[in-house]
Amino acid sequence: MRDFHMMSMALPAMWWLSGMMAGALALGYACSLPAITVPAARVRRQLKVRWAAASDARLPRVTLLIPALDEPTVVAYRIERALSLDYPAHKLQVVAALEGCDDRVESAVRAFAHRGVRVIESIDTGLRELSGEVVMVCDDDQPIDRETLLAFLDSRAQRS
Repeated sequence: MRDFHMMSMALPAMWWLSGMMAGALALGYACSLPAITVPAARVRRQLKVRWAAASDARLPRVTLLIPALDEPTVVAYRIERALSLDYPAHKLQVVAALEGCDDRVESAVRAFAHRGVRVIESIDTGLRELSGEVVMVCDDDQPIDRETLLAFLDSRAQRS
């Protein structure tokens, strides 16, 4: 009986202690968030300035390879985002790979052919036909926007 009484007194104390620890963790995260986001925003601004000043001749030819594996609306959205990039059109090639997709996805992808999107049957055979100096595969979790592309090009330029 005595052990039960001790346990019943310890449980509320453990509950309050765990609640205070969770609160301290949340407060610590909230306080550290500006320290993380402010430098990231500064880096994005520097990338924009650096690549905006780059002449068109200095920009590499880029191929965005989009595997068409998802729902037609998702694939169409990714292709639309790639086509709307703020990048010189003559330096940008958008390629959709139809490997393993159904007929609905294939028809959605082929609808973009008149806008300059190349359609290849498989990634393996299509890689030899790509014309970009840089090939970026744009999967579901890879955002297709100017900042991502510029960060990718910047990291590549720093390595070479």
